Amino acid sequence: MEKHGKSWAEQVPSSGGQFPLDMPYGPTHAPARMSVGRGLSLTKRKKEVREEGREGEKEGRRRRRRRRRRRREEEEEKEKEEKKKKKKKKRKRRRRRRRRRKRRKRRGREGGGEEGRKRRGREGGGEEGKEEEEEKEEKEKEEKEEEEEKEKKNKKRRRRKRRRRGGG
Repeated sequence: MEKHGKSWAEQVPSSGGQFPLDMPYGPTHAPARMSVGRGLSLTKRKKEVREEGREGEKEGRRRRRRRRRRRREEEEEKEKEEKKKKKKKKRKRRRRRRRRRKRRKRRGREGGGEEGRKRRGREGGGEEGKEEEEEKEEKEKEEKEEEEEKEKKNKKRRRRKRRRRGGG
C-alpha cells in the first residue's frame, strides 16, 4: 500500500476510524476494506435468499388460503344441500298431513262435520250406514299407508346397515 505522499497522520479520517470506507488508504485499514466488500456481497446474497424464502412463503400462504376457501365453500354447499333435503321432507310431511286432514273433513271428522257433509250433498236416507262404511274404508286406507311407510323406513334402515357393514 503506497502512502500517496501523505504522512500517516493526515490519512486518519475525521470520523476517528469508525467507518472503514472513510479510510481509503493505509495498510491498517486494507483488511477492513476487503471485509466490507465481502460483507456487502454477503448481505446482498442474504437479502436475495430471504426474498426467495418470502416468495416461497407467499406461495404457501396463497395455496393454504385457496385450500381453506375451497374447503369452506364445499362445507357450505353440503349444508345447503342438507337444508334443501330437510325442507323437502318437511314439505312432503306437511302435504301428507294436509291431505289426511282434508280427507277426514270430507268424511266428517275433525271439524267440518255436518257442514262438510252437506256441502258434498251427503244427506238423506241411510246416512249412518254409509258413514260407518266410509269410516271403515278410511281406517283401512290409513293403516295401509302407515304400514307402507314403516316398510319404507325399514328398507332404508336395512340398506344403511348393509352399506355400513359393506363399507366397513
